[in-house]
Amino acid sequence: MRKYLNRWWQDHRGNAAIEMALIMPILLTVLAGITELGYVFYQASALERGLRAGATYAARADLPLSADARTTTENLVKTASMDGTLAVSASNWNEAGAEFDITVIDRDVGSVTVSVIRLEARVPFSPLASSLWNMLGIESEFIEVSHEQASIAL
Repeated sequence: MRKYLNRWWQDHRGNAAIEMALIMPILLTVLAGITELGYVFYQASALERGLRAGATYAARADLPLSADARTTTENLVKTASMDGTLAVSASNWNEAGAEFDITVIDRDVGSVTVSVIRLEARVPFSPLASSLWNMLGIESEFIEVSHEQASIAL
């Protein structure tokens, strides 16, 4: 019996399969985390692009911003089009908690006062694996981005 146990103990066949079975869940969890983090950066980048486009438009409009200029700026931020028809910017604008704000701030730069258009947006993050987030107990998270552009309206 002792001889059989020694032979079984020294047999290394299948070690790689057992090691793989132990490590694979950890590797898959890390991969899922990296993928979700990349998606967060993707959504934040899309939101920043929309804010940049809206701020550039608003910076060229006459101050104070008219209702039409505000509407066009909001369309640029939310849909990346002036009339609001394309949906290529950040998603989730129709969900609860999504906010958008336009503020005009006067700043003194030396002896000159410069008007600065500040756009702020807050949209819910939509994870790729929402069930994973729910399982971890993480509720709705938000992506918050702001962008400032000096007014160049004459």
